Amino acid sequence: MNLKKSIEICQTYCTQSDVIVKQSKQHFDKINASISKLQLILKEIEKQINIIKESSKRFNDQLQPYLYQIHSFTLDKNRIFTSIEFKFDILKNKYIDKSFLSTNNNNNNNNNNNIDSSNNTLFKESTPKTLYDFIDVETLDSIKSQFISELSMLNNKKDQCDSDHLASIKNIEELYSNQFMDLVMKFQEKRTKLKPMQDLIQKEREELKQIQNYQLSITSLYDLEVFNQQQYPSQQQQQQVYSVDQQHRIQQQITMGYESMQKIIRFNKEILEEFKSHSIVYEECLGFWSKLNDFFIQFKDIWEQFERQISTMDQHCTAAGYFISELISLDKWYDLFSTSYDQLLEESTRRHKEFNRQKTIAESYENDLHTMYNNEIQQRNRFYESYGKYLPISLFSVISNPPVQFQLKQFISNNSPTVSNSTTGGGGDDNTNISINSSPK
Repeated sequence: MNLKKSIEICQTYCTQSDVIVKQSKQHFDKINASISKLQLILKEIEKQINIIKESSKRFNDQLQPYLYQIHSFTLDKNRIFTSIEFKFDILKNKYIDKSFLSTNNNNNNNNNNNIDSSNNTLFKESTPKTLYDFIDVETLDSIKSQFISELSMLNNKKDQCDSDHLASIKNIEELYSNQFMDLVMKFQEKRTKLKPMQDLIQKEREELKQIQNYQLSITSLYDLEVFNQQQYPSQQQQQQVYSVDQQHRIQQQITMGYESMQKIIRFNKEILEEFKSHSIVYEECLGFWSKLNDFFIQFKDIWEQFERQISTMDQHCTAAGYFISELISLDKWYDLFSTSYDQLLEESTRRHKEFNRQKTIAESYENDLHTMYNNEIQQRNRFYESYGKYLPISLFSVISNPPVQFQLKQFISNNSPTVSNSTTGGGGDDNTNISINSSPK
């Protein structure tokens, strides 16, 4: 192989290697420039992920009071329903005293003399026998039914919020957080490979420099050979020997130049593979960022739907609170009703005792009045026998009139019931008034 051909081969190696080195540098520059963009994109993605996390927390914070209220309503329901049933058992076993029943029936009969016999029979059948018979069970069942309905709708709305909003937001938060962390790890990995790529480019340049040195060396030999041939034509044989000796060295340089070019090609392949891998990560980041932006466009509708659900839950919560408060009031009333009936028995006994006490006083006073009246009659008779019969009637016309007689009158008859189960045999509400009437005998 002559020197001129060797120079051409080295020139080809140099040209190809230079193109490859420049290509590697372009790939590296693109990667280096995109790293900064990737860093900014990841920061924006992180902000959006944090917004999703905060939104998930806000969803949960707004829903928590209703979860607590539902739990509280459920406990109240079990407690109040059980308490009412327990009090009903007590009321069912508290029979109305017979004296009250007979007194009330007599009063009703007096007030309904014009009602036909069939209606009277119906009334007797509907006469309450126990305290439970006074309970408006239909109204109670209606309130219980409405409360259960409101609590059921409240639970349904809560489940709907859980499935449609809270659970989906949590799933999205977890999914996007995992994807983000995966991208961050890939980004960190790609950033750590910048230095190795710089080293590869530096190696490419060094290998290119070697090829250029081989080309320069061969070119120098070629120039020297041409010069010797022109200056010393008589030494052709010696020059020929010299050229043969250099041939082996030239071949080695060409081989080494080829090996350097292969190294450059291999380094370039590594850089190209890394460039492709980096491009994939870059596209993943852009795609993920775009997906997040699309999600936030839809997120406004999700939040508005959630707010409407919360508003509806608030209405059901208010209604359920009203009905449970009514049930709590009824539960207290049933207890007070039972206690008040016990007090009624005691009050009836007390009133009967008081009536008997006042009656005894009235009877005693009436006896005193009768005695005083008789005494007054006798006193007047004595006066008349001693003096009055000697006096003309025209002088004192009323001298023969009897004294004023005072009597006790009971305005309202005593229709107080006598409590049959009372140890004192008490009565009820007599409302008896006593006055003193005077009349001449």
